[in-house]
Amino acid sequence: MRLHMPDGRIIDDLAAHLGKAGAPDRAAMHMGLLLAWCANHDLLSQACKRQHADLILKTRVRELDGSELFVRMAAGRLDTGFFSEAGRRFVESYYEDYLHDYAVALGLDPAHPYPDGSDMNAWDAYDLVAPVLTKRLQASLAPPTRAKVVNLFSKRPKPAGKRPWLRLVR
Repeated sequence: MRLHMPDGRIIDDLAAHLGKAGAPDRAAMHMGLLLAWCANHDLLSQACKRQHADLILKTRVRELDGSELFVRMAAGRLDTGFFSEAGRRFVESYYEDYLHDYAVALGLDPAHPYPDGSDMNAWDAYDLVAPVLTKRLQASLAPPTRAKVVNLFSKRPKPAGKRPWLRLVR
């Protein structure tokens, strides 16, 4: 059963990937990995966690892979309503880059990021993609670095002596 989330804006949809992926499990993998990672990093909304506690727990202990979580919980549509405020900000700002990072982490062509079903275990894929997601989340949470501002008009300490410029002239 899919939980209807208020203000849920669709981020991605399984139907959009079925034609290129060729199979639902391959089309769902990238969205499922992201959803499983968000579940493991407490980036899901409180309503979502209450409604789907059993699915989330099974995913955390790896009884259910991310694609299965995605299909059962989200019914093939990844939308903002599933995420906490921090999760929503992260997913919305990063999702386009995520598709590229996902493909690169799995050694896939970014133009066709769908693994062959026979050679890609969902949890092996998760273990390759999760560190990339974690680094991206940490980078998004880090405060922006600021360049040191130098005040050109501040008073500089005066050199010792009464007339230091006189030494230069002599």
